[in-house]
Amino acid sequence: MTRILIADDDATILHVVSTLLRFEGYEVETAADGQAALQQVLQRPPELLISDIQMPGLDGLSLLRAIRANPALVAVRVLLLTGQGDDDPALAQALAQGHARLGKPFTREQLLAALRALLPQH
Repeated sequence: MTRILIADDDATILHVVSTLLRFEGYEVETAADGQAALQQVLQRPPELLISDIQMPGLDGLSLLRAIRANPALVAVRVLLLTGQGDDDPALAQALAQGHARLGKPFTREQLLAALRALLPQH
């Protein structure tokens, strides 16, 4: 079963997205901030990390950089959730490295399409 970790400081997003993905057959874990997500990734790497970009403390892009700095985590795919445009240079660099972006708000269909693109085997 494909493991997905969702990192977002918005409890409603965590609940809605995790419920949807569990219904779709994914194994889902959640983290309320970037630091908690990093600890979870280090302890048990997921196949996919879905992370909000704007979180207090360790934000989504900093979380992505911390994961990419660890060679053991190179296989973790990342879907970044954001309400901002693509004009952020750090976001543009993440997208150029093969990570995906999903703008908020998003629909169930958009989320599942993004997951299928990142996890073609599911």
